[in-house]
Amino acid sequence: MFEKYLLQFQSALNDEIRALRKSGGQKTFLSDGCYLGKRLDRYVYSFTADTELRFPDDTPVDLEYRGKKYKGTIVSIEGFELILGLENHLGDAIATAILFTAPWFLLEELKKRLEEVKNLKSANVSLALKLLGKTSESIPATSSQAHKILNKLEQQLGKPIEYNENQLLAIDKILSQNVSFIWGPPGTGKTKTLGMAVATLVQAGESVLVVAHSNAAVDVAMLSVAQYLQASPVYKNGLVLRYGVTNLSSLDRFPQLHVRGVLEQHNPALSSQIEQLEKQKKSLVRQSRNEKLSDLQRQQLKTQIALVKQKLQPLKEQLKEKEAELIRQANVVGCTLSKAAIAQEVHQRRFDAVVIDEASMAYIPHCAFISTLARRRVAVFGDFRQLGPISQADTEAAREWLQQDIFNEAGITASVKRGCTDPILVLLKIQYRK
Repeated sequence: MFEKYLLQFQSALNDEIRALRKSGGQKTFLSDGCYLGKRLDRYVYSFTADTELRFPDDTPVDLEYRGKKYKGTIVSIEGFELILGLENHLGDAIATAILFTAPWFLLEELKKRLEEVKNLKSANVSLALKLLGKTSESIPATSSQAHKILNKLEQQLGKPIEYNENQLLAIDKILSQNVSFIWGPPGTGKTKTLGMAVATLVQAGESVLVVAHSNAAVDVAMLSVAQYLQASPVYKNGLVLRYGVTNLSSLDRFPQLHVRGVLEQHNPALSSQIEQLEKQKKSLVRQSRNEKLSDLQRQQLKTQIALVKQKLQPLKEQLKEKEAELIRQANVVGCTLSKAAIAQEVHQRRFDAVVIDEASMAYIPHCAFISTLARRRVAVFGDFRQLGPISQADTEAAREWLQQDIFNEAGITASVKRGCTDPILVLLKIQYRK
């Protein structure tokens, strides 16, 4: 049965890729570039675009600045405002630049992953079918299991954890079932519930992959997870990791969430060496932009920059190897759905549980694929009454699989409209916003 779905998914993705290619790799003029700081191996910049952009986070891009192109990725987009992670530091301010995108790359990668599912015995196809609502299994959830585990977390943290009855029921639903949907309207503590749920899964001995459509959503989710696991051995040992480029300064409160933070603890010599060489390179690049330099001075600086880069390269390779090793070992990994599809460290792993946040904005094929990485369970968080997935293709396949969300496909939306209670759904009812 799943192969039939794969064919339909591939058809929808092909339609979307054709639509994107037809419009060509988009060329967008940017202004007001501002350097925000360094995240892992990327230099993060904010820009204002001349047109509203709609690309997935982690889309590879080229940025043209002063006649040269620099590689990077999209960290986040909100209307005309975007955040880029670039491989090079281009100064503290960039007046104007040109962005070149080929957003179909991520869809091509998702197609490859779906094709691989057919031949992988480790792919949990049965769980994907359950997520799609094609098989049913429901175990009544009680609050006893979640309550006991949360008590242990409270003892670790040394302070009480506040939660309401619906949040407790949601956590126990996740612990007791293969597939669960947590409907969290704005202001009902959805992110807090997600953090507690992941922490209880870890406390119960399970590994967890936390994914969302956007980097911003992953940042917020992992911040919540860290708040409940910060006193645990898994966090202290660098086994709760945010994978990818972040843009939330509050994550700095939890340095062990980043591979750099873990490296500073486990290999301070390597971390210090990389940091010193990066500062040296940045200083030399800044000096080389002085218009008053003679040709000889400019050439000498270029030679020095090349030497620093040469020294940095093997150290950066060590850093990448360490990051890959940590991701393969981590108890909790947080990344975007796109990152999970392109990063071998993630999609070649199997996790006990997969947690999907902001699922109403994710493509159904993405949700189905990511669920095949889970051995035991998948938990879906979101609000199907908020923004849905964005697709450019105007075809029947795209409308069915790329413009509807997983809540609709699983029958959750229809159950709610009929006023029925769905056994795999928990609604967070208490409103905390005033």
